[in-house]
Amino acid sequence: MPYFSIVVPVYNRAHCVARVLESCIRQDFRDFEVLVVDDDSTDDSVEVIRSFTDPRIKLLRHDKNRGVLPARNTALDAATGEWVVFLDSDDELVPNGLATMHKYAVASSPDIGRMMFMFRVDTGVISPDPPLGDETWDYEDYLRWGAKGLRRSDASNCVRRDLCNMFRFADRKHVASFEALFWLDCSKSMATRTAPECVAIIHTDADNRSHRQSIRQVIDAAQDGIACYAQILSTHGDAMRKICPQWYYSYVRMAALSHVLKGHRLLGTRFEWESLRDNPLSLFGWASLLAGLVGPIPAAILTIAKIRFCRRFGYPRPTS
Repeated sequence: MPYFSIVVPVYNRAHCVARVLESCIRQDFRDFEVLVVDDDSTDDSVEVIRSFTDPRIKLLRHDKNRGVLPARNTALDAATGEWVVFLDSDDELVPNGLATMHKYAVASSPDIGRMMFMFRVDTGVISPDPPLGDETWDYEDYLRWGAKGLRRSDASNCVRRDLCNMFRFADRKHVASFEALFWLDCSKSMATRTAPECVAIIHTDADNRSHRQSIRQVIDAAQDGIACYAQILSTHGDAMRKICPQWYYSYVRMAALSHVLKGHRLLGTRFEWESLRDNPLSLFGWASLLAGLVGPIPAAILTIAKIRFCRRFGYPRPTS
């Protein structure tokens, strides 16, 4: 069995998937497998993946487009490594990235279930920001990190396969926050090791990145959003409200917007009032309330604006 299982979901990334696969093959640490899940691409992604003859690269295919999180689950079902490394098809491992992860993995105690590393974007910014230190966090430490007013919070993640067997990403096509739910569940179950080293590069040259959504796509994702935020708030809401209230109320506002996008104006307004009652100076909260009173399209426009703002200037809440 390999030491690392590298999970790479792919959808219409023929122009960049070779980059991530080549970065894996070039690693000095050689004990790994790469599980590439093609999510029913309509371009030449499969042909590009099949051009790699390294036996460690294994192609799995969906017969219909199901989304990035179900694609990760498909890879997890086939993974045999001791640790699972999560990459996207527009990512790239830095030289010695796996060796760095291995160094921390062998030095981690059995209660460590997840390791978080730094990455850099091809624009020059780094994430998380402020940078991670060499620390071990329990669940409350992870939430306290979320209360620090992070500018960026996405990280490169490496998780014990045993922990991945305990949890799965939601089998939903939409809503990136289902990923946040997975990390919250993992952090609640086992400790997290953080490291200041950068192990990956995130590229921004893909046309179908998740923040480039249309109004129709945002509205279509609303039902998944309602389910996601309800589960986050019911499972982790009490702890978040106590330890990191800003994070808690950001999910309350997203729940409100999801209900508005589905036409549930009264329910959406109730969520917004809950957020504004304890956070009356939130400009986004008041904007969400006004958009919700008008209807789904203004709410969708506000959602897109917030996603793009966060992508450009930083993340107001942890998403990984």
